[in-house]
Amino acid sequence: MDQSIAYARFAGGVWREVATRRYDLVLATTSRLMTGFLGAVIARRMGVPLYLDIRDIFTDTMENLMSGRLLSGVLPVFRWMERFAIRSASRINLVSEGFSSYFETITEKHKFVFFPNGVDEEFIANDFRKEACGALPQILYAGNIGAGQGLHRIVPHVAKCLENECRFLIVGDGGMRRELEEGLEKAGVVNVRLLDPVPRSHLLELYAEADYLFLHLNDHKTFRRVLPSKIFEYAATGKPLLAGVAGYSREFILDYVGHAAVFDPCDAEGFVRAFRSLSPDIVDRGQFIRKFRRKTIMQGLAEDILSG
Repeated sequence: MDQSIAYARFAGGVWREVATRRYDLVLATTSRLMTGFLGAVIARRMGVPLYLDIRDIFTDTMENLMSGRLLSGVLPVFRWMERFAIRSASRINLVSEGFSSYFETITEKHKFVFFPNGVDEEFIANDFRKEACGALPQILYAGNIGAGQGLHRIVPHVAKCLENECRFLIVGDGGMRRELEEGLEKAGVVNVRLLDPVPRSHLLELYAEADYLFLHLNDHKTFRRVLPSKIFEYAATGKPLLAGVAGYSREFILDYVGHAAVFDPCDAEGFVRAFRSLSPDIVDRGQFIRKFRRKTIMQGLAEDILSG
C-alpha cells in the first residue's frame, strides 16, 4: 500500500511535468512495471517512439513469490499493463538474454537488443588483493537478504558444516533477515557475522578483505531468467566466486567468469563441494572487464537509442 501511494504521487508529478512539453522520444527504464507503463502512456499520448529498458519481469516474479486471492485479483491487471507497455515500445533493451523467451510471446523478436549491467569504474580502479592474515578464509555476501536470495535456506546449513574451514560475512538487509538470524541461532552457528548495509566506499574495502565472494538466488523458476548485477561487481575483483544460481545466470558465469564454482540454488552439499574445489587465489579477469565495462555498454546503448 505504501508503494502504491508513493507511485501515485510519482506518476502524478511526472504527468504534470510533461503535460505542456513536447519530446522526440520517451525512454523508460523499468525494474518496476509501473514505470514502463507510465512511459508507454506518455509516448502514446504524444505520438512519439518509446524505448524500454527492461531490468526485471515484474509479473513473473509476483506469480512465483506471491499467492492467494489478492494475487489472482491483481495479476491479470498487471499482465495487461505489461503487454501494453511492451507492445507500445519501438525498441526494447533486455539486461538479461534469459528474458527473451518470455517477451517473445508478447511482441516481435526484432525489437530486442541486449545491453546488460556492467563493471563500474570504481571496481576497475581498485586493487582488491589482500595480504595473508593466517585466519580462516572469509566468504563475503553483500546485497539484499530477501525471499529472492533465499539465504535463510542455505547459509545456516553450510556455515555449520564448514565452521572449522571458513568464516562468513553477510552485509545487507531485507525481508528475510530475521529468518536468517533465527536459522543461524537454531543451528548454533558461530562463524557467521551479519552487518547492516554499508557505504559504497566501505563495501569496496570489504571486497578487498574477502577471500571468496558468494552469490545466491532462491530456487524459483523466475530467477532462471535473470542476470544479477552483483555478478559484474564480484567478477571485477578477481576473487573466486561461489554462485548458487540456475538458468541464464549459470550459463553466463560458466561462459564468461573464470575461477568460479556454480552449484544448484539451496543445495548445501553443492556449496560445500564448490568451496572446497576453489582456491582463494585472485585471478586476472581483464578480458571480462574489457567486454563488460559499463562505460562501453552505455556507449553502445546510447548509440542504439539515437539510431532509432
